[in-house]
Amino acid sequence: MFRASVPMFGASVPMFGASVPMFFEIVLNFTESVLMFAVSVLMFTGSVLMFTGSVLMFAVSVLMFTVSVLMFAVSVLMFTVSVLMFAVSVLMFAVSVLMFAVSVLMFAVSVLMFAVSVLLFTVSVLMFAVSVSISYETLYNCLSLICQSSTFNPFRIHTRHIQSSPFYEFLLFKSVEYKNPQTDVDHPFTG
Repeated sequence: MFRASVPMFGASVPMFGASVPMFFEIVLNFTESVLMFAVSVLMFTGSVLMFTGSVLMFAVSVLMFTVSVLMFAVSVLMFTVSVLMFAVSVLMFAVSVLMFAVSVLMFAVSVLMFAVSVLLFTVSVLMFAVSVSISYETLYNCLSLICQSSTFNPFRIHTRHIQSSPFYEFLLFKSVEYKNPQTDVDHPFTG
């Protein structure tokens, strides 16, 4: 039996030697598949990370674009405000010039009114002087007619009172018919 069993053991040795390479090949194939799976997992993780980075970069670019748009809007608003302020300053300058022109015009009108008032005052003084002169001439003519009248001569009654007044001397000086009393010629008041 022992002899019979030896060939069987010897025959099984080549079968074991033939199964060893197959085992290693399976192990290698499994290891290779595991490594490929790991590599694929790493590549998938890398792609996910790259996608996440691209999304973040897109978000940052959108944020930067929004900030640039806001800065452009602020610059446009500041430019508009500066234009409005310039327009307001020009308007204020025009108003100040207009007010200066109005003040100059009012000053000219006041000077003209002052000149007119002076002229009116001069005319009123002249008219007063003319009225006084006319009144004096009228009074003098009336007194002369009264004194020269033969029917009514009240100055003959009050000769002394009249001769003592300065107005009598003035009338004697101005009268056309006045004559020198030393020539013994009658004059209108003394007769």
